[in-house]
Amino acid sequence: MDGGIFETVENEPVNIEELAFKFAVSNINRNRTLMPNTTLTYDIQRINLFDSFEASRRACDQLALGVAALFGPAHSSSVSAVQSICNALEVPHIQTRWKHPTVDNRDAFYINLYPDYAAISRAVLDLVLYYNWKIVTVVYEDSTGLIRLQELIKAPSRYNIKIKIRQLPSGNKDARPLLKEMKKGKEFYVIFDCSHETAAEILKQILSMGMMTEYYHYFFTTLDLFALDLEPYRYSGVNMTGFRLLNIENPHVSSVVDKWSMERLQAPPKPETGLLDGMMTARWEGLTGRITFNKSDGLRKDFDLDIISLKEEGTEKIGVWNSYSGLNMTDSNKDRSTNITDSLANRTLIVTTILEDPYVMYKKSDKPLYGNDRFEGYCLDLLKELSNILGFIYEVKLVSDGKYGAQNDKGEWNGMVKELIDHKADLAVAPLTITYVREKVIDFSKPFMTLGISILYRKPNGTNPGVFSFLNPLSPDIWMYVLLACLGVSCVLFVIARFTPYEWYNPHPCNPDSDVVENNFTLLNSFWFGVGALMQQGSELMPKALSTRIVGGIWWFFTLIIISSYTANLAAFLTVERMESPIDSADDLAKQTKIEYGAVRDGSTMTFFKQVVWTQQV
Repeated sequence: MDGGIFETVENEPVNIEELAFKFAVSNINRNRTLMPNTTLTYDIQRINLFDSFEASRRACDQLALGVAALFGPAHSSSVSAVQSICNALEVPHIQTRWKHPTVDNRDAFYINLYPDYAAISRAVLDLVLYYNWKIVTVVYEDSTGLIRLQELIKAPSRYNIKIKIRQLPSGNKDARPLLKEMKKGKEFYVIFDCSHETAAEILKQILSMGMMTEYYHYFFTTLDLFALDLEPYRYSGVNMTGFRLLNIENPHVSSVVDKWSMERLQAPPKPETGLLDGMMTARWEGLTGRITFNKSDGLRKDFDLDIISLKEEGTEKIGVWNSYSGLNMTDSNKDRSTNITDSLANRTLIVTTILEDPYVMYKKSDKPLYGNDRFEGYCLDLLKELSNILGFIYEVKLVSDGKYGAQNDKGEWNGMVKELIDHKADLAVAPLTITYVREKVIDFSKPFMTLGISILYRKPNGTNPGVFSFLNPLSPDIWMYVLLACLGVSCVLFVIARFTPYEWYNPHPCNPDSDVVENNFTLLNSFWFGVGALMQQGSELMPKALSTRIVGGIWWFFTLIIISSYTANLAAFLTVERMESPIDSADDLAKQTKIEYGAVRDGSTMTFFKQVVWTQQV
């Protein structure tokens, strides 16, 4: 005899699990090859929801009748009460719902048909990594959801993932205020951990909030997503993914599901091994695939999860996750090889643009025009050809603020870029410049025109050469340095000539015994020697000592370089007019303040100059 304890709700006269339990026992009894010479009987007890005391009392009543195993209840508080009794009396306890992990592992006499929570958490993390989500929002129904998703919650410490955690409101089940915050925060990748009943209500509220679009991707951890009515959302374009433990694509499983039955037991336990030991060592092939239990904790850790996604044809299997081999996406190549024409065909796109000749202009007509007929230009012709090729329908709207799109100091965007970010428009067709900051928030197609920043500058008026135009080849600083160098060399030559004896001579050669000697390199003569060399004229003074000749030779070489450079540039400076403030690039224009310039407000050119000025200030 087996005992079943089921919870009842006022609005539900018969528990679904109770019906399945009765149907399973009756089918096993009809199949005489499954358990020959054995007939299963059952005793069913009904309790109120959350009544753990009543659950304990009913369990004791069933154990007094001599049941071989207990099945149920479903709620966690009632399960714990029944489990403690089964541990004390060493009676197997069969559980079908998620089990809260125990720290001391005192629960020994149970098996759990529900997949291990740690394995499901790893499966969710594998899918997040596969889709390469960088920012994920986790919405949970109760505190147990945080336990079930521990692997994902710990992911930011190991992977480059940001996680936002939100909780569904309890009681009224109205999640629209929460969804409004998520929509305002541009949270497009959302994981819902809730029951399938709550998931059905949330999907209706998501649709009413206008969040059932292709920009969002929702993932539900419930294993019963396939059982929900997803017909209203098939053609919305939304990305919806979930797990499925029941392989309904198997024909035999489908027939069993229709009959509320279980598949044939492949390896029944031997009578002498004990009922619980037989369950632990047996390998079953049930409706949910392989059923094997961990001998240490009785949890089901070897199982497969089908990855299902909502398509226009309905829910479709796109991959399999195994508790040992991990994720295997079976149709990834199929999705990536799908032609883009299939995804845009028969869709209506909102196209934002801006008035700019000759790209987008108002069409001149003596009759009132409406819709897309109001505009003409290159961008409209390009959009029309794309529509003919890809098969989509479009509606052209002018950007509300009349701007291309720039980012302010707070990081907020305006113009067409803002409308694309806020999903007010699906496409922007305009002469919009591709920049680095824009590429971080929106995607660009290949450019239909490649241009740079052009500068229009008025040619300065010509000026006649002045009296001192011959000084223009060298800057005033260089002229000053040359003069100082001439004075410095003269002083050095004067001092060295005073020290060396070879520069002193007898002014009276006829009187060799005269004590009077003279030196030609006086301070004035030394300066005259330097000026003569600079003017390329020389002088009658010639150094005799080796030291003075070295100084003179160095000065001659210096004057050779200076005079050669001056002579080469003098003719050019006298014939070619130079701008007072030369501009060779856009950087030069941004770095000066003398020449005033302008650009289109909130355009790429204005953004460029703002960044250059900000960089200089920093």
